[in-house]
Amino acid sequence: MFRLINILLFTFLALTVFLIAIHIQKTVYYENPSKDIIEKIYAGQTDISIDLSKYENDSYRFNLSFSDIKKDIIVNDINIKLEKVNWNKSTSLELIKILPYSGMHNWDMTEFRKFSKIPTELRTLNTQSNPYFAFDFIFKKSTKKEEDKFLAKINLNIREDGKDKKINTSLLIYRKIKTELKQLDGHSDISFLLIPVTGVLTVIMALILSLYTRRKKTNV
Repeated sequence: MFRLINILLFTFLALTVFLIAIHIQKTVYYENPSKDIIEKIYAGQTDISIDLSKYENDSYRFNLSFSDIKKDIIVNDINIKLEKVNWNKSTSLELIKILPYSGMHNWDMTEFRKFSKIPTELRTLNTQSNPYFAFDFIFKKSTKKEEDKFLAKINLNIREDGKDKKINTSLLIYRKIKTELKQLDGHSDISFLLIPVTGVLTVIMALILSLYTRRKKTNV
């Protein structure tokens, strides 16, 4: 009996550890203080935010988006420079293309090499038809190695209420890695649901073993 309990305990424990291990993943993300900094230097008719992420294997995507638009706004110009920073030395990354999109549709987008080539209708933030606008700036990676620190230089010129407004700022962006369990997806990975089952069985076996051992000592 004692041997059987031990076998079951270590079996369920091993299964629990194994299932957790195969469901652990490393998530790479880029941390930046963009929202707070931009809000401090701009108080207008829309919310402006940025985000840096990987775009395919050999490039980065710098996204500048407008949301909660209260009045029609024309984006006259956006100039983004993305630099990798190593030992306080900066190297500019090459801009490959710009992808503008409105609404939540991000497919079948026209590519542009320069912001000045984007037509006016794709630079007009309309409150009635498209309450969300964004521009993706795609930069080519200079090396295969993942960079840990970036400097983004943002020059934004918009026309709001008949007046031109300019936003000029620089942001340091850091590459971060966090370890976490994969999100539950019961349709494609039922084994994820076995983690709490094997975990509970491990605890039950441990309790049974503890009671059995204690009773055995008492009977001696």
